[in-house]
Amino acid sequence: MKTIFLLVLAILLLPFHANAGMNISIQDTIALALENNLDIKIEKFNPDIRKTETEKERSIFDPVFTSDFINSATRTPSSSELEGAREIDQKVLDFSIGLTQKFVTGTSAELKFINERYRSNSIFLKINPYYESDVTLTLTQPLLKDFGPNINLTRIRIAENNENISGEQLKLKIIEVISNSKRAYWNLLLNIEELEVRKFSLNLAKDLLERNRKKVEVGVLAPIELIQAEAGVASREEAVFVAEKAVRDAEDAVKRITGLTKEWEKVLIPVDKPIISKERLHFDESKRIAFESRPDYLQANKDLENKAINIRYTKNQTLPELSFVGGIGLNGLNSSYSSDLKGLRSGDFYSWKVGLSLAIPIGNRSARSDYLKARLEEEKARVELKNLEEAIIVEIRVAIREIDTTHKRIDATRSARILAEKKLEAEEKKFNVGMSTSHDILIFQEELANALRNEKKAMIDHNNALINLEKVTGITIEKAGIVF
Repeated sequence: MKTIFLLVLAILLLPFHANAGMNISIQDTIALALENNLDIKIEKFNPDIRKTETEKERSIFDPVFTSDFINSATRTPSSSELEGAREIDQKVLDFSIGLTQKFVTGTSAELKFINERYRSNSIFLKINPYYESDVTLTLTQPLLKDFGPNINLTRIRIAENNENISGEQLKLKIIEVISNSKRAYWNLLLNIEELEVRKFSLNLAKDLLERNRKKVEVGVLAPIELIQAEAGVASREEAVFVAEKAVRDAEDAVKRITGLTKEWEKVLIPVDKPIISKERLHFDESKRIAFESRPDYLQANKDLENKAINIRYTKNQTLPELSFVGGIGLNGLNSSYSSDLKGLRSGDFYSWKVGLSLAIPIGNRSARSDYLKARLEEEKARVELKNLEEAIIVEIRVAIREIDTTHKRIDATRSARILAEKKLEAEEKKFNVGMSTSHDILIFQEELANALRNEKKAMIDHNNALINLEKVTGITIEKAGIVF
């Protein structure tokens, strides 16, 4: 039975086939998947797109330069002797420049420099032509509606949050790709190990067949035992064919997810063994990490923050429009432009205005409806966040329980495999002294093969459970060693 022990040990220590091909690690699988995944390439555009939208919203506070240059002429019939001519000819040249800007307080400011050259055929003009210039500064400050930074920065803050949300959506896609690539890798390894076990089981059946053939030839064993052994070999050969197909299918899945679609005929050889985690898991710590790291939870919080910002804005929009309006100006007028500007600089001629502007929409149904809608949307988002929190808690509990279960399964299946080895060894001894049959040996061989498969599967399931815990706590990217 030393041969059986050595074969079992070989399968346990070499969980991949030795055929020539391409070595691939789990890190290789992740890196290639991230590099070649088109969904991620598409999703990567969204944060940059959202960033441009944020810049667009900030542009409402950019100063605006204005300029006008207009030359005009009119001829109109005179309706009164007091106009100074039977037909009035006027020629006006206007030139103005200005700067307007809105501030986060809601204040609107306009600085304007206006120049005009006026010429007419009216005999009553004291100066003809004349130049007139004005410099004016006008300020408008909302006092109720649209007042203050909290209101005027609303769209910028929402755009910034949307930019963060798009980043979390990209993280979700990356987490999905990493998790899927890891599972594909372990599934390939599991199928390869399944094939190795099937080959091991076939070799045991062939060994039994060869021993039975020699015993039948010397007449110490009934021919029926040879038939039993041949049937065992045939059924296990069929199982090997099925397992080989499963390996090819698993290889194709890894090649598809990693973008190795030009390497269809190349054999993939996984070089990493399953990890058995000995870290003690705590639910409270896992929950804290999830609420700090999970992209979907952070995204939901940002969305709730947007809803709260919108409530504040829509509530403000229900207020009346009351604004302070003020302005100062200097002006000049003379027969030459230089004299006109000199009079402007003297400050002898000026203007000013101070006042309030009030507008009250009757009924105000549009603004009130927007405010009510914003409150309902915020309440809905709050309930959705609570629902997500409960779902995360359940997912963490299930994931931790699954890791604990796979730990126990690994120990149990290892014990079952050792017992299956001993049972087969004992049955072989009975068979050698004629106290057992080929049928019994084949049954115990299959039990050992099943025990080997169960042990391998428990280890792979444990690694998949670790993948799931990383995913539900939102630390998949960090665990993969990727800086986002």
